[in-house]
Amino acid sequence: MGEHTLGPWEYSGYCESDCSYHIGTVGPKSCTGIEIDDQHSMKEVVADAWAEDEHDGNALANARLISAAPDLLEACKALLNAQTTDVWNMAVDISYAAIEKAEKK
Repeated sequence: MGEHTLGPWEYSGYCESDCSYHIGTVGPKSCTGIEIDDQHSMKEVVADAWAEDEHDGNALANARLISAAPDLLEACKALLNAQTTDVWNMAVDISYAAIEKAEKK
């Protein structure tokens, strides 16, 4: 079994040319031509969330959730490995941050 692409992952804005949001790792602008913001582009695409159009809220929600996958995995591992109250509290904070990333509006 292979390893997943290491995070963090982000999602692109709606891409009209192929009706999707791209999810993947981020690098300097113009790595792939898929822009994330003014300074960053998609370095490696790991998934796409296909959309009916740029107003497809389900596709955008899916892109957010997929982009949060590495963070959610880290949070689950931290919770399962917590041996002390301090580590547990840190793991809970990581969990909340991952959930917020997945659900941000």
